[in-house]
Amino acid sequence: MASDADLRQLFDSLDLNRNGVLTRGELITALRVKGRQASDSNSITFWGFKDLDDVADFFDQSDVDHNREVTYEEFAKAMNARKAADA
Repeated sequence: MASDADLRQLFDSLDLNRNGVLTRGELITALRVKGRQASDSNSITFWGFKDLDDVADFFDQSDVDHNREVTYEEFAKAMNARKAADA
């Protein structure tokens, strides 16, 4: 399980417009850029995403209230579940 500080840092780096939520497009765009930085702990591969379709699926699973936005709480819960499943 990732630390809250690591998840917060990742979430904040993905929140491109700094409004406190992630949209599907924002998440895909941010992870596409970060995916090029494979040694970076914020990279798409470091966090276990196989490709951009996997990112889109993650977004859909994270958006539990189906409002087309992912809050930090939704994001952290989904990332921890993803990491636990991979362990």
